[in-house]
Amino acid sequence: MDSEDIRKWRPSRFSDVVGAVNQRRLGRLQRTLIEGRLPSPLLLAGIYGYGKTSIVRLLLKSLCCQSRNPTTADPCGDCMWCRCFGKYYQGYGEPYRRFEYDCTTPNRTQLIEILDEHRFDDDVVLFMDELHHLHEKLSQEPMLKFVEDFDGLLIAAIMEDRLKEVIPPLRERFEVVQVSPPEEEEMVEFFERMSDDWKVLATQDVVKFMVKQSGKSFRFGIKAHAAAADERDRTLTKTMVKDMLGI
Repeated sequence: MDSEDIRKWRPSRFSDVVGAVNQRRLGRLQRTLIEGRLPSPLLLAGIYGYGKTSIVRLLLKSLCCQSRNPTTADPCGDCMWCRCFGKYYQGYGEPYRRFEYDCTTPNRTQLIEILDEHRFDDDVVLFMDELHHLHEKLSQEPMLKFVEDFDGLLIAAIMEDRLKEVIPPLRERFEVVQVSPPEEEEMVEFFERMSDDWKVLATQDVVKFMVKQSGKSFRFGIKAHAAAADERDRTLTKTMVKDMLGI
């Protein structure tokens, strides 16, 4: 299965985000985006594999889109700033230049250098992914003054069960948006659409089994469909699901 086929199932519109609860929580952000802004600093919290990073990238694409939908805030996907997106386009965008940092990488000195680079920028939106990896004392405390004074936009993402590892003075400065696991039937519907799109043969019974046994994992469901698409008969079976889960 081509990686492009897999990537296209990342949300490109807000209606693509699975789950009625998530749709409701994103509604307010969509309304602010229609006005060309986002609350800052903003922290998305959720469990592993439920689209925090994809949602942030969708927000940033909409923020810089030259022709965002005036009703839904969906990015057009065709303008210069929608096309000029991804890891090779750090620093591009209007009215905000976009920068994405993986917090698993920088130590205290490197983080301070990043903050100093952007401290006086008001046309920058920073996305700090995996925020929980910043060391409690060594790396989080230097962010306090920056977050308070920064005139640009700051968005971060964090594992829900690691939220308590963010020191209270820093956590209290963020507006927190929860990304919740969808209901089982919502995920079944999502993967049934994927089966049809990829021409994978998967009965509803098998899809329900996959969703339940994988603990409602999007990543596993996509991986299982990709594996089935590479089979000669393009069929997803319970046996294949069990083998891939090691059960």
